[in-house]
Amino acid sequence: MEKLILFSSDSHDLYIEDIFRAVCLPEGYVIHFRYEPGNIGERVLSNLRRFQDYPDCNGLVVFAVGNDSKLPEAERKILPIPVRNVRVLKIMKTPETGLIHFYLMLKDFSNLELVVEGQGKCIPPYNYVSLMNVNVRDKGETLWMNVVDDVRRSFKNQNFVSVKILSSTGDEIEPKYDSKTHESFYDLKSETSYLLDVAYYQCEPGRDVMAVKVGGPPLSIDSSDSERMGNVRDNRRFGLNIGEIGAKEITTFVKITPTLSKEIVVADSFEISLKLKLTRSYWKSLRFGLLSSILLAIPAMKVIKDDSLLGKFDWYVWPICGVLFVSTSLVIGELHRLFNKK
Repeated sequence: MEKLILFSSDSHDLYIEDIFRAVCLPEGYVIHFRYEPGNIGERVLSNLRRFQDYPDCNGLVVFAVGNDSKLPEAERKILPIPVRNVRVLKIMKTPETGLIHFYLMLKDFSNLELVVEGQGKCIPPYNYVSLMNVNVRDKGETLWMNVVDDVRRSFKNQNFVSVKILSSTGDEIEPKYDSKTHESFYDLKSETSYLLDVAYYQCEPGRDVMAVKVGGPPLSIDSSDSERMGNVRDNRRFGLNIGEIGAKEITTFVKITPTLSKEIVVADSFEISLKLKLTRSYWKSLRFGLLSSILLAIPAMKVIKDDSLLGKFDWYVWPICGVLFVSTSLVIGELHRLFNKK
């Protein structure tokens, strides 16, 4: 079976962090890899449009361990570690930098292995994006902790997390993708509570403190500035509470630092940040409009029923009143949603 392989190696901290994000971010989140054209295999480079236009182009992110830039290319002993299946959403070449950008939606963790024999020139340091033959591993489903075990030796002083955002009832919230900025985000509603679900893997002894921070009001989290985890592997859930917002939409974040020592961030440790877009709930605004219209309708009905004030009230006026009631509810609700007008 042939598959599109996208490598990131241990030759630079930026590329190591790319793998860290591929391991830690939730399914459906979009990550960004960038390559020089000379680092892309000819079979891929000559058919970029094919991969971009194909509606469900699946690829595989692979960590290339041993790509020491201090050694001649021929002396580097590369160990390819399959990490995660991805879907290619966008391929874009930028004339300013000459780079080719791949925007990749994370899927499940990979149970594939590369067939390197006979394809040595398809892997780093020669090529970083290639079409390669792969086989399915015999051990079946690959879990998050299995991938952490595979890659952890290349991450000094670094613990790992797997993060999700859940509704208050425990249902997973799917991240969304902004095609203009090529970023993922969570669309969350104001005056609503959610859960931040974190799986934790301590890879560095003695560094068992994790920090969870948010971008400030109206967003708050039921957590102290730092959490001592204790176990090598653990699961935690934190309440994520959103108050009333003063605009139609605001942007904020949740940031997780999984590697701290005595509540101090370890040098060169990586972080995970989730972008949140907080919007007013349409249904809550509509409910506000309906209740406001009812309050306005009560005195109006008293006037209508008083024949001494308006005379006899003909039946055909009732549908007009109904239309006015619905229109008033919608207008008040939309004013509340857009401008917080009460």
